Amino acid sequence: MVEAGQGSIVQTASMAGVSVPPNMLAYATSKAAVIGMTKTAAKDLAPKNIRVNCVSPAFIGPGMMWTRQTELQAAAGSQYYDADPKVVEQQMIG
Repeated sequence: MVEAGQGSIVQTASMAGVSVPPNMLAYATSKAAVIGMTKTAAKDLAPKNIRVNCVSPAFIGPGMMWTRQTELQAAAGSQYYDADPKVVEQQMIG
């Protein structure tokens, strides 16, 4: 990209790196790091006409990942979420 004089890098993070949800320490931390790395790389590579961006999708339901996440949050015994996965769904959306 440097030799070509232009380029684009797109990385994938997560809204967990932005909104830092409870009970997801390692995941949220790693996604926040991707966002920080993207910002740093964007500044470093801008003079070389290379764009660096990242997308941060949120959980999307229904589906296996959404269902599993609500089950795990319900089972965590957290002060932040109910013990019923159906209630957790509403809490995570709201």
